[in-house]
Amino acid sequence: MHRLLVLLASVLAYGIAWGSETGGFRNPVNSGFHPDPSVCRVGQDYYLANSSFAYAPGIPIFHSRDLVSWKAIGYAVQGDENLPLKQAELSGGLWAPTLRHHNGRFYMVTTNKTKGGNFLVWAEHAEGPWSKPVWFDPDGWDPSLFFDDDGKVYLSRNGETADGFGILQYQIDVETGKKLSEPKIIWEGSGGFGTEGPHMYKVNGTYFLLVAEGGTHAGHMISVARSHSPFGPFEPHPHNPILSQRDHLLERIQATGHGDLLQAHDNSWWLVFLGIRNFASPMHMMHTLGRETFLAPVTWKDGWPVVNGGRPIKEAMEANTLPSRPWKAPPTRTQFNTKSLGFEWNTLRNTAPSAWSLTKKKGALTLCPQRDDLSTARGAPAFVGRRQEHHYVRVGAQAQFELRLAALPAIAVQSCRWINDGARAGTKSNSMHHHNNPKPTIKLPIGSVVFQHALVRARLGL
Repeated sequence: MHRLLVLLASVLAYGIAWGSETGGFRNPVNSGFHPDPSVCRVGQDYYLANSSFAYAPGIPIFHSRDLVSWKAIGYAVQGDENLPLKQAELSGGLWAPTLRHHNGRFYMVTTNKTKGGNFLVWAEHAEGPWSKPVWFDPDGWDPSLFFDDDGKVYLSRNGETADGFGILQYQIDVETGKKLSEPKIIWEGSGGFGTEGPHMYKVNGTYFLLVAEGGTHAGHMISVARSHSPFGPFEPHPHNPILSQRDHLLERIQATGHGDLLQAHDNSWWLVFLGIRNFASPMHMMHTLGRETFLAPVTWKDGWPVVNGGRPIKEAMEANTLPSRPWKAPPTRTQFNTKSLGFEWNTLRNTAPSAWSLTKKKGALTLCPQRDDLSTARGAPAFVGRRQEHHYVRVGAQAQFELRLAALPAIAVQSCRWINDGARAGTKSNSMHHHNNPKPTIKLPIGSVVFQHALVRARLGL
């Protein structure tokens, strides 16, 4: 058994979002890989959900009291039975959740692009526990729920019927997932590529449909339409899109889109949406942190929403915010001395229970390599990781490596490279080690070791 003991991990990060009672905040408000945000309000508390793709647990849930400072409080989908991610591509798994609260319940609806399609879960509390998935539709993606005043509930997603391609909608029973009306295309979008990510709202008796268009990169955008009926016809905004950085390519923030509108408890309006922060030259669209969650104020003019006064999205936003109510800053050091991993930690796909442990050694995270490694396409390696949230960050870890080998007449270790302080110290050529001890052990010193995994596994029968 090859065992990796991570004794201590320390992360020091800079660039935390801030807010103040006099106005102004800093984007992103949920930094690092947190795409496709969806938000809802319960009184003066706000809850946010993000896509999780091939990582587990699925769909992280966050809590805020000012829309700027967010704290992780749990996950909506946990366990292999509820979250089948076997053979999921990194871009597969759970896409684009919608989080809503109605009659004392939280509802989260999303798509498992790898297996099963669309489903919903519900909970009395955002922290959980969440119900088992109610599977209801294998087609399309980006589902969204809208609870109308008359008690009817509508499910919208992207899709296709004989009438065309666009945003498809039908009435749904949220207890069973049963369709209560025939699916109908209600809007094909404003003309941008790939209309998806729908959300419906009712404002002063008018139905508004928000969608994402233009792909997920430089052309990403948000468009809106309105109607007097949830099934349309929908009138598009005369100046769509209402949000896009496509005409502001020199800005650091790019690819803004896929958003969700919210009215705060003080009656102000806001939009959460995804975007990227370029690391180098803005024109090169280089980013390393993934798609993050951004925030912008919304006003209304002539019956239409206006995002950030029509101005480009900035890191330093000038806007009157809710009174600042930040959470206590999370610790910068993980000691691995608890019974479970913190919410910031994830595994890749459906990792075997034997792949990691917090109990095999006190104050340590133990990783036991599996047949798959990180180079294995769609595999389930022994991986426990957390999102990088800032461009400038210092990370340190103490680690102990042990290689324990089963009884074999001969063991071949192929091209074992030793790397210290970022420089290659040397390369050991192929060698054969003969052992008579039934449980031989090769102890490796603390440091960074890279193996040619495939040959080692093949020779060791792992």
